[in-house]
Amino acid sequence: MSIIYQAGNRKMAGKKGQVVQLQSEVNTEEEWNKLLEKDGLVVIDVYSEWCGPCLGMVGTLKKIKLEIGGDFLSFAIAKSDDIEALARFRNRSEPTWMFIAGGQLVNLMFGADAPRLTNLIINELLKEKMVQKGEATRNVLPFDELTPEEQVRQIEKEKLRLAAKAHKDAIEATVKAAANCKEIHNLLKYIRSYTVILLMPYLYEDGIGQAWQTLEEELRPMGYSVQDEEDLELHPSLASEIIYGGLQEISEEFSEELESGKAVANLEAKYRKATNIPAIWTPSTPNGKANAIMKLFPKFAEKYKLPPPPILPPIITIVFDAIKSPEVNEMMQNYQDEVIITGYFTGSDPSSAKKFATSQEQYDQRQCKQDGETLVLVVSRKRSDPLLSFCQLGPIYISDNVDDGKKDYEAFFPEDVEEKEEFPPDKPEKKSKLSATEPQYGGTGDEVSYTKGEKFAPACNEVCGLSSAFEQISPLEVRDQHTPAEYAKPYTEETEK
Repeated sequence: MSIIYQAGNRKMAGKKGQVVQLQSEVNTEEEWNKLLEKDGLVVIDVYSEWCGPCLGMVGTLKKIKLEIGGDFLSFAIAKSDDIEALARFRNRSEPTWMFIAGGQLVNLMFGADAPRLTNLIINELLKEKMVQKGEATRNVLPFDELTPEEQVRQIEKEKLRLAAKAHKDAIEATVKAAANCKEIHNLLKYIRSYTVILLMPYLYEDGIGQAWQTLEEELRPMGYSVQDEEDLELHPSLASEIIYGGLQEISEEFSEELESGKAVANLEAKYRKATNIPAIWTPSTPNGKANAIMKLFPKFAEKYKLPPPPILPPIITIVFDAIKSPEVNEMMQNYQDEVIITGYFTGSDPSSAKKFATSQEQYDQRQCKQDGETLVLVVSRKRSDPLLSFCQLGPIYISDNVDDGKKDYEAFFPEDVEEKEEFPPDKPEKKSKLSATEPQYGGTGDEVSYTKGEKFAPACNEVCGLSSAFEQISPLEVRDQHTPAEYAKPYTEETEK
C-alpha cells in the first residue's frame, strides 16, 4: 500500500494511489446534520472562518487514522460561522475538538496538545465500541450547555476579567484622585476669604431657619456676606463625600435625620463639624473647604478650574534592567524632548512593581540594590529614531503599539498621568472660639442631649480665611420639649439657665 500525505488539503492516498480525504468539510446546517448521522466516533475540528482549522494537528490525526482508526473513526472540520449548534465557538483562535458518537456530543477538548488528543481519541473509540456491543452506555453532553471543562474555563476567565477590571479601576481611581487633589489645591489660591456653612434640614421649622438667622446677625457686622446659596438633597453618599471625604459612612441616626428635608449650603463663614450628628457643619481644614465648595458650589468652582492638560503624543513604554541605567541615561541625553517620563521600579510587572526613584542620581544612592529592578521609559513615537536607538540597548520589554504604550504608561505611572506636584499638608485650621449646637443621640433613642461651646468670636487665618473650632465644654440637660430650631440657637449664658 502506497501512502501519500498532503497537509495542505488534508488528503492521503489509499490503495493504488487513490486519494481520500482525511477530514470531511462541514460548512452548513445541512452538512452538519448529515455529519451527525455517521456511525462510529467522529472527531471534529471546530473553527472560525477568520482563523481557519488547526493545520498543526493534521499529522497526528493521520497517524491515528492509519494505526487504529479504520472505518469506525472519522474526522471532520466544521466552520462555526453558519452552524447554530457551534455558535459559542465562534470568534476563537484556540483549536476546539468535538467528539461525536451516535449523533451526540460525548467529549470536548481545547488546544493543540497532540498527546492529550491522541489519548482522548483512543479512549472515546474504545468506549463507543463497547456501546455498540451493548457493554456500556454513552455519557452524553448537551450541545446547548457548557461542558465541565468549559465551566472551569469560564470561571477562570471571569476571575481574570475581574482582576483586570479591579486593576483598571484602581488606576482610574488613582488618576482621578490625583486630578482632584490638583484641582483642590488650585482652588485654595482663590478662596482664602471664603468658606462654607451647611445647615442640616432638621434645623428648620415652618420654613424659617432661626439658627442661620442668628448666625447671620453675628457675621454681617464683621464684613461677611452670603456669596451663593444652594438648596440641595443631602443624601448619605453626598454627606459622606463632603463631611468625611468619602472615607467613612455617616451614622444611621444622621442618615435618618437627613430624610427630613433639604439642607442649605451657604458660601460664607463656618462652624467645624460635630462628632455625631452636626446641626451646622463647616469644614475644618483648607482641603475640606475646597472639597465642599467643589461639591456644593460647582459653578463657583468652575471659574477657577484648571485648563485641561496638554494632549499626550503617541507613546511607547520601554523597560530596561536597572543595571543598564548608565548607558540608557547617556542615550537619553540625545532625545531629551522625546523622553516623556522615567522611573525606577522594583520589578517589570506594573501591577506589583513599586517606584523608588525618578533619576539615576536617586538610583545610585540606593544602598541595597535588588535583582529584578527596572528602569522604565515613556518615549514619544512621533519619530522613529529614539525608539530604534533605545532598542539597540537591549530592553526587556517594549509596548507592541501606541495604544499599549499608553496603557503601560498609565499602569506604571498612575500618579503622574496628571502632573504631580508637592502639596502642603492639610492641617486643621487655627482655632478660634465659636458657639454651636451638637446634637448627640443616646439613651433610649428619644433623648437628645447637647454640648456647648464658648461664645461666638471668630478669628481669621491668612491661609484659610475665617477659621474655627468646636470646643466641647460640658453637657446640658435634656430638653425634650424644644423645637429643632430652638435647639440650634447659639449658646449663651441664658441658654444654660
